[in-house]
Amino acid sequence: MQDKDGGVAEYTGTVLVNNVAPSVTAGADTTINQNDTLARNGSFTDPATSDTWTATVNYGDGGGATSLTLAGDHSFGLSHMYTALGTFTVTVQVLDDDGGAGTATFNVTVKDVTPPAVVCGTADGQWHGADVSIACTATDAGSGLANPADASFALSTNVTAGSETANASTGSRQVCDVAGNCVTAGAIAGNQVD
Repeated sequence: MQDKDGGVAEYTGTVLVNNVAPSVTAGADTTINQNDTLARNGSFTDPATSDTWTATVNYGDGGGATSLTLAGDHSFGLSHMYTALGTFTVTVQVLDDDGGAGTATFNVTVKDVTPPAVVCGTADGQWHGADVSIACTATDAGSGLANPADASFALSTNVTAGSETANASTGSRQVCDVAGNCVTAGAIAGNQVD
């Protein structure tokens, strides 16, 4: 230090600089379809330019945390296929070599877009003296059937009494799952009614 008269004195002291943890940005909550891949980029900042960093990502669907590659510009890419339905919390953590940790999280909602599977019998090629009923079953491995009665049902012809046809069609039935995906069962043609 120097005073106004030119006198000089030296002083020594210790300055403690605390580590600042990285700040991570991974994006907002999102919704994707079942069996689609979440794909997005994120980044982090850290005022300490001489640090080195490592990172992990946990996609929240039971796979646990895995190593995440960091680019030299402090960016990273996220890519993960979701096969299960539900809402999953993605957690990205960046660690610096001084023990500082920065974390970002967001939710991925995986929605069911697959309609129920319906299996029905076929026309048997025989003549019938009355209307024909054909058995059908439906299943939905995603969100489940909206109407439990759709698990097993029948489609029937409706031929006017006294009429004959070699190509009577059954009615049809719409089958939906809880998520609102629907499929139509029938009509089944080729039924012979006399």
